[in-house]
Amino acid sequence: MIDYKPKTGDSNNRRNVFFSCHPDDMRFFDEIYDEIRAIEKCNFFFETDYSQEADLNDLYLKISGMNLVVVPVTTKLLTQKCRAMEIEIPYAKEHNIPILPLMQESGLEDIFNLKFGNIHTLDKHKQDNLAIPYEEQLKRYINAVLVSDELAQEIKKEFDARIFLSYRKKDIKYAQELMKLIHSEPIFRDVAIWFDNFLTPGEDYNVNIRTELDDSDLFTLVVTPSLNELTPDGKKNYVMEHEYPDAHKSNKTILPAQMKETDINELK
Repeated sequence: MIDYKPKTGDSNNRRNVFFSCHPDDMRFFDEIYDEIRAIEKCNFFFETDYSQEADLNDLYLKISGMNLVVVPVTTKLLTQKCRAMEIEIPYAKEHNIPILPLMQESGLEDIFNLKFGNIHTLDKHKQDNLAIPYEEQLKRYINAVLVSDELAQEIKKEFDARIFLSYRKKDIKYAQELMKLIHSEPIFRDVAIWFDNFLTPGEDYNVNIRTELDDSDLFTLVVTPSLNELTPDGKKNYVMEHEYPDAHKSNKTILPAQMKETDINELK
């Protein structure tokens, strides 16, 4: 049986959110519900009795009316049979319903990628003090997903131009310094700077990055010695393997900004 919250007030004009999880992970419901409802007063739908076999027609009908599927990611979800992984999440993916995976445990990245593919997650327990806080990332995501496409386009139009900021994860400090430098100039305050903290949870990050790159007016590269480093398995890092070559192939204007002394000959 699928129920919904809240049960009071006018819910007809609110967006619908489906909570999909391993049965033992309903313990995360109240916390996640409060976090999202503090941002957007949406209707939450959830399973109240996992002991009963699902009426698939009813379940598919419910999920088809959702604007978002929220998934707490745990070891049990990824390793044990459950309705969420076998029915609910595949149906949402097949019908292009946005999925928001919220990491509840650490160390699950590899198995998550095997099960879900290259999609971005949010993890409140793994925060970089120099990155955008979890609460702000969640707010931006909820606002982006649960507002109309028309409003989203209007928001985009408010910016004069869009910069794609490319950098190694370990160089987030230098990326932040460069963003502050750009926005310190009054003429550039209405320029939107996109970087990977804005990756959309639940979407293939390769596709997400490519879309943002295509929409950008300028490709800015944070240059530090780490650009010359290979990954542990001996491959080029993501910036040099994907982002920079894609920008070059797309004939984007490229602005390299040396934020730390770097062997430029090696970089060339």
